[in-house]
Amino acid sequence: MTNLPAIIPSLRKWASFGNYLPLSDACRLVIAPSHIEELAETTETLQEVFYSEIKRPLTVIIGSEPGRGDILLKLDRNSQEIAEQGYILEIDEHVKVQARTATGIFYGGQTLLQMLHQDPAHTQLLRGLAYDYPSFLQRGIMLDAGRKYWGMDYLYNIMRQMARLKLNTLHLHLSDWNAFRLQSDLHPGLSASQAYSKSDITSLQAYARQCHITIIPEIDLPAHATVISRYDPSLAFSCEVMSKAR
Repeated sequence: MTNLPAIIPSLRKWASFGNYLPLSDACRLVIAPSHIEELAETTETLQEVFYSEIKRPLTVIIGSEPGRGDILLKLDRNSQEIAEQGYILEIDEHVKVQARTATGIFYGGQTLLQMLHQDPAHTQLLRGLAYDYPSFLQRGIMLDAGRKYWGMDYLYNIMRQMARLKLNTLHLHLSDWNAFRLQSDLHPGLSASQAYSKSDITSLQAYARQCHITIIPEIDLPAHATVISRYDPSLAFSCEVMSKAR
């Protein structure tokens, strides 16, 4: 393992070919016709991220023969060589990202983006062959929105940073004794003044899907439910100790 690129998390295996592959402004994303439907959303997300972060426009073409400096995205659903969320990244005369799933393709794209960030001009990739896969199927963070309201822009940014690090689970703690953060048509007095609407949650779910992230919502019960029992005292425990806010 030589000249290992500085990727977070670190690549599992890397064999350097030496030298660099320059990417021209005409660099394209090449997708086989049989894969276009499964990779459509992932490809669109990679286009958006590459342009927003390093100002690199990527044209998508349908085909199987990449030109010099192109990026080929290839699904191999039956490969025994690639882990479920893993990928093989080969950088030589062109770039090939090969995976069993769209998630693996997406993670290979994140590795490419990190490599390009390390070049001031965002145009060169170290030639080599990488085999990469996560140690754990679920990798994530928990964000406590019950105690503090986090704006939508912040949540979008958190998911973008998670995607860059190949984290795939966002645990949203949406209620605590301080506040209930989901707006409710049936119980409008329950939610805090700063709470997420149905459209907010729909938007978060859509963006999470683009980033290959699963959102796990949490309503904290039976503990930390003071805000709910204050809204409707009939829901509180009759036990004096359990009814006290702490």
